[in-house]
Amino acid sequence: SIETLRKDIRTRAHRELTTKLRESIFVGCVSRHRSLLQSGIELLIINHIALARELFYQLTLLQFGGFEKASLGTEGVDVKILLVKALQFEDTRSLLEEKPVDANSNTNDLMAGQMTECLVSNAEMLLEYFSIQFELRPNNSEAKDKRFMLTGLPIILKGHSPPPHALPMFLLRLATQIDWTEERSCFDGICTEISNYYAEIPENEKESESIQLNENEKKIVQHVLFPAFRYYLVPPKDFATDGSFSKLALLSKLYKVFERC
Repeated sequence: SIETLRKDIRTRAHRELTTKLRESIFVGCVSRHRSLLQSGIELLIINHIALARELFYQLTLLQFGGFEKASLGTEGVDVKILLVKALQFEDTRSLLEEKPVDANSNTNDLMAGQMTECLVSNAEMLLEYFSIQFELRPNNSEAKDKRFMLTGLPIILKGHSPPPHALPMFLLRLATQIDWTEERSCFDGICTEISNYYAEIPENEKESESIQLNENEKKIVQHVLFPAFRYYLVPPKDFATDGSFSKLALLSKLYKVFERC
């Protein structure tokens, strides 16, 4: 099933976009989601978040079963606590969207417990194929009770780390959006959720609502993501029509405009 998913990447590939990307140079970021590239005489605008999702999906498939692993400190992070935070965030978002919400904290605790059990039952597979490492640790307050800790994540692209603020939602989706019963669908779903998580750009909390990237975020796009786009990414045909990769202008025409000014 992994070989089939890898073959799908080759089948979906857009040859012209791949060539343009390989020959491109980075011009600059224009918003949180958009950047400018130059390829030959063309000025291109890309959705670097969409490209990053596809990049990490492809790299996850490529390295399936052979990832290096990054340790999350000596203790790791408590999975159930993060899942409760993710559910609380979902409740807050639903309130803002004026959707009905069950405000009972016990409900969130129960749901988080069920999601944790789902991850416990699939922990061995997640470690073997994706280097997502979970460990059961004793709970100091109750000797009989154990905490389920996330202690390791895969290194998909050297020099890049997924943002901590997106970890609770990643675990929530990993526990609820995967079809664990069918192999191909399962592996595809896990690769998709990993790619969505790793494509998030680490952000300054004070500037998370800004439409512009700060200087550190721009450096991540220019010096970490763009080189990986250029060397590894195989753009799918969808990118030519969905706004992820578009020609903005011909530089030769821009030069003529400047000459007249």
